[in-house]
Amino acid sequence: MAKKSASELISSFSNIVGENTNEDIIGFMKDIEDSIVVDPYEEKYNQLLKDYRERFESAQDVEDSNESSDIVHEEVHDEIIDTTIDDLMEE
Repeated sequence: MAKKSASELISSFSNIVGENTNEDIIGFMKDIEDSIVVDPYEEKYNQLLKDYRERFESAQDVEDSNESSDIVHEEVHDEIIDTTIDDLMEE
């Protein structure tokens, strides 16, 4: 038996049910359609999420390799100046 597309499955179900417009059948048909038809935004979101995770994990690998090297990081401390709104208005 060949794999059918979503539209073929919905069409087959419609042919089986016929013109019966019972609320249960209509609800079931909507459930089938919602379950089978994939939202293109959901696919796009999942792909973006996957790409983000791959990029984030590869960034950790780069950080780990940098930490293992003998690079010395200097700490920079700037002088903290208290500035008020009046000080800003004077200038």
